[in-house]
Amino acid sequence: MFKKITIPLAVIIAITIFGIYASKTKTNRTVYAGVVKGHIALLDPETGSVQDSFPELSVNRILDYFDRESFLVAVSKKPSEYFNPGGDVYDIYKLNLKTREKELLLGSASQAYLSPTREQLAYVQNRTLKILDLKSGESEEVAREIIFYPGFPKPWSPDGQKLAYTLEIPANKARNYVYDLTTKNYLALIPEDEEAHPYVLSWDQQKKIIAVYNPESEKDTVKIVKIGLDGTKEVVLELPTTGAPTIEDISNNLLLIRYSETNSLTLFDLSKKDGDPKKVLTINDPNYRAFANILPNGNVFFKEIRLEETEGGLKEHRVRTGLWRKSDEQLITLPEDVESIGG
Repeated sequence: MFKKITIPLAVIIAITIFGIYASKTKTNRTVYAGVVKGHIALLDPETGSVQDSFPELSVNRILDYFDRESFLVAVSKKPSEYFNPGGDVYDIYKLNLKTREKELLLGSASQAYLSPTREQLAYVQNRTLKILDLKSGESEEVAREIIFYPGFPKPWSPDGQKLAYTLEIPANKARNYVYDLTTKNYLALIPEDEEAHPYVLSWDQQKKIIAVYNPESEKDTVKIVKIGLDGTKEVVLELPTTGAPTIEDISNNLLLIRYSETNSLTLFDLSKKDGDPKKVLTINDPNYRAFANILPNGNVFFKEIRLEETEGGLKEHRVRTGLWRKSDEQLITLPEDVESIGG
């Protein structure tokens, strides 16, 4: 059960993460894997200690984890604090923090998603969706000219047997497909004659596609729908266009919406039944711009910074870095230099 809270004075830097990793120390403390000054490291929030690893790699983001020791990471040849999937390309590595082994899985990918079985990697190169078999090293092309929000779609079905994605078609329209890895068949989810064209975002745990219908006018609403593989559709959330809502992140039936006009963020739980409030978390301060990202289990990683106007332009001052844990609804403080976290 989520508790609705407000995090004040927050400018929260966006981190896109597919998984969380936490390990117990010998003294039964929880440590986290994160990125500090471009390097992957183990973080102990209780002591503030940071154990650096792989200093030769400029790690932009922890994308996922294979197990408690090995992580999937995006490495850039031009270091940047901000992860820009879709806009930049990265080398994708598997790093083992215990043995210090590293393995380059593929290069020049704008997005990479580890399958739930941890045996395959879906990735995007030049708007082409491909699958890499991690055992054989062979790649398979799935589709070209795919459309994605930064970091979206999160294509894998819960069983790791299907991929969902959106294709661009003529007249600025889009169609959604599901590719079955077992049968090698393609399924078109939305009829060609449908006027509105939703975009794939993710899957729910019942093997339905979560998609968004963008409003055609200011009088319309933003519709979040669940689409069954049989074509059935269910509207699970409607948002008025007031405040200019846009999608910031989605994971595990949780949806993070940014209201651009107020710089506020709201977290919705799409699994809640009709009649129950879907709004579960609000990050809102009109004086600051807020960013946040959802971990797959509902935790939220955040950074708070204060902006100061100087002669040389705006200067950022770090106020706090932390993690909001779903399990106990607590805010955990992390070392200030942490740029992202994998758990």
